[in-house]
Amino acid sequence: MATTRFSKAAKDYHERMLRQGRRKRAEGRRRALERQLTFDCIHGRRMYAIDAEGRRVDLKAEFSDWKVVLTFTKEDAGRMQRDFRKGDRIPKKTVVVRTDIYHAVRLLKHIQGRHKAEIKMAEELFEKINPAHWDLYKERSTISQQKLEAVQKRILGCIEEASKKTGGYKTLAGIRLAEVPKALEEMVAENGASTKEERVRRACNELAAFKLRYGEWRDDQIADIDMYEKVRNDGLRPERDRRLQDLLLELAGKLEGRNSIGVAFTLAVDWEVIKKLRKAKKSITRNKPDEALEAIADCGRVLKAEWLKEDLRKVYKFISGSAKSRPLGWRNEARRMLEEFARYLGQRNTRYIITELNKTKDSGMEEVTAGMETGNARIRQALKDGRFWLKKKLLKEAGMAYRKAAVALAINHAWAGPAGQKGPEKGI
Repeated sequence: MATTRFSKAAKDYHERMLRQGRRKRAEGRRRALERQLTFDCIHGRRMYAIDAEGRRVDLKAEFSDWKVVLTFTKEDAGRMQRDFRKGDRIPKKTVVVRTDIYHAVRLLKHIQGRHKAEIKMAEELFEKINPAHWDLYKERSTISQQKLEAVQKRILGCIEEASKKTGGYKTLAGIRLAEVPKALEEMVAENGASTKEERVRRACNELAAFKLRYGEWRDDQIADIDMYEKVRNDGLRPERDRRLQDLLLELAGKLEGRNSIGVAFTLAVDWEVIKKLRKAKKSITRNKPDEALEAIADCGRVLKAEWLKEDLRKVYKFISGSAKSRPLGWRNEARRMLEEFARYLGQRNTRYIITELNKTKDSGMEEVTAGMETGNARIRQALKDGRFWLKKKLLKEAGMAYRKAAVALAINHAWAGPAGQKGPEKGI
């Protein structure tokens, strides 16, 4: 297919549109700040914020035993119509995520990271569309066949790229963009200049509608979502760090005590169980329940606590029975049960916690994770060595490393005090 360079005017239009988009995003962030939520407290089992008018807002985050229960709203894009306008009520579904606090903090932070990547991808898409939009608008019915083919090819590529997003506004945007090639095909089939111009004008209107929904509407929505998720993160992070500090000091005391070898062995066993449960999850995904059952049985043989073994037996029975009867959705439920069991063990296991902290990439945590890594290395070394006196010595060093990590956590202001108390900027 023939290709052509877009005109200088088209490139100037593209740059102008990008600048306008950045200004609108900045305006959206400013409006979000005017409605700014501020983390207030954790009361009982729920988290609350204060809005700009001083009203208390439920942050849809609940603590239940070791778990954190986060409620999200997911847009039901399939119920949105083409004539949907900004400000209309978006059909939504409620999604509840039950996880541990370390993963919850990572999840909320990554939502904001994904939004930044999404905005960048939108700009890259507009880089492809804006020049084509301008040449269509400028030349209308007099556009050459060569340039028209180049525009159509570019628009078709953009349709494929835009269809990868399933959010409400972006779904609406994709519907409008899909109308552009149809209008241009109708233009080619027409003979009259006025009718041709009408078809091109329709294509330009659809492109403008696409950019409005894919850009400004979605950008404003992102600003509101990020504001809300940041406040939830501001509440969860101090609580996470308080729990981690308590755990490190508790383990330090035990590793320096009489039953240090038993504590070290439990930490090592729990980590191996977590890895096997994750492996069992993958086996379920590959529809190999026998492999999953074998891994679960191995876990049951090494766990010490009888009540943990009993809970694992329930998972085993569910997978064993479901794999035979094949009820609808059994694999999703099996994966959920395995992951929940792994996260239960993980929220008191330093190797699991380090994995989550490294994925979260919070600033100021490097010294904390380094101390925990040192403690873990001493534990692994102690369990391999056969000399009792050296085991005790290494485990005492592990306890000291955990204690130093807890001190680093406090010094770096990652924990500002009791949950709900706002701390220095570095820590939040």
